[in-house]
Amino acid sequence: MLSETTGASTTWYLNGLDVIAQQQTGPAWNYFAQDGLGSVRQMIDPAQNVTMSAEYDPYGVPIMSPTTTLGYTGAPTDSNGLVYLNAPATSTRRQAPS
Repeated sequence: MLSETTGASTTWYLNGLDVIAQQQTGPAWNYFAQDGLGSVRQMIDPAQNVTMSAEYDPYGVPIMSPTTTLGYTGAPTDSNGLVYLNAPATSTRRQAPS
């Protein structure tokens, strides 16, 4: 189980082979429905109601923004919209030879 704290709000994540669910307030868990790539497409409450839907373009840019930090490929997204894919941060800018 992982947690993420933003201000006074704490979100808990339940992990299996992927992230299975999240809990923000109260005892209820909301479950993730993911596509074949692992992208979070829907969040479902315990009563089986869809509480969140998300869509992405082919490059992973949200068309309908998810209300969770997990999004494209199921990876965390920061406040700048960058997706953390467990790889070192790199720059795409070319440097002049020295």
